[in-house]
Amino acid sequence: RTVIVSRKRFAKRPELPVSMSNKGALLNDEARYPEAEETYREAIKLWKEHVKKEDDTKLASIYNGLARSLREQNKLDDAEKTAIIALNIKERVSGKSSADAAAVLENLGKITQKEGKMKEAENYFTTALSIDKAAFGPRHPDVASDQCSLGRFYTETNRLAKADALLNDSLATRKSFFKYNHPTIARTLCSIGELQLKQNKLTEAKNVLTQAKKIQEQFLSPNHPDLEETNKALLLATK
Repeated sequence: RTVIVSRKRFAKRPELPVSMSNKGALLNDEARYPEAEETYREAIKLWKEHVKKEDDTKLASIYNGLARSLREQNKLDDAEKTAIIALNIKERVSGKSSADAAAVLENLGKITQKEGKMKEAENYFTTALSIDKAAFGPRHPDVASDQCSLGRFYTETNRLAKADALLNDSLATRKSFFKYNHPTIARTLCSIGELQLKQNKLTEAKNVLTQAKKIQEQFLSPNHPDLEETNKALLLATK
């Protein structure tokens, strides 16, 4: 509805591409990535045609959302290039150590991890975590997001003790900010379950993954990638 109103009243102002960016974020969360990509691309086109302000953090956020859509579709080269555009804008406007840039750094970490660029990915993740901790302190949702991403990275690269500490910190923070059935809590629970599988703690993994699944089934479609990931891990835990 916001997009519709913005088209009618603010067609040549930032409100329209920003409202489209919000819609794109929702589509990403619903795993409707091609639709999200289309929405973000139109938002960027409208911004360039009418707003014409290149150094703006709102435009950078649109680029970062597009990069996420591309990442989830495994269009990794385009995703990395798009996220770097977003990062360059945010660093020019807000500075290299700004919390505004940290979200893009985390996204770049996920992109480069999928590309197999592990040193780059670790650097992006650790930089994002350091920036957010300096900005918000050790207990903040953005810090918890960074910890979850870095913890998952350490699980994949078999640094399990580091992963364990980060994921449990992430879970504690998210539980202090959100209700027990919040999707981000499920994300961290799933990540802990996958770590426990690598630690051969099958009973613990099954219990944690079952909790994650119960939360995810309340919010996500049956074919959502997060729920599919949890189900796949549960199968391994019950073998």
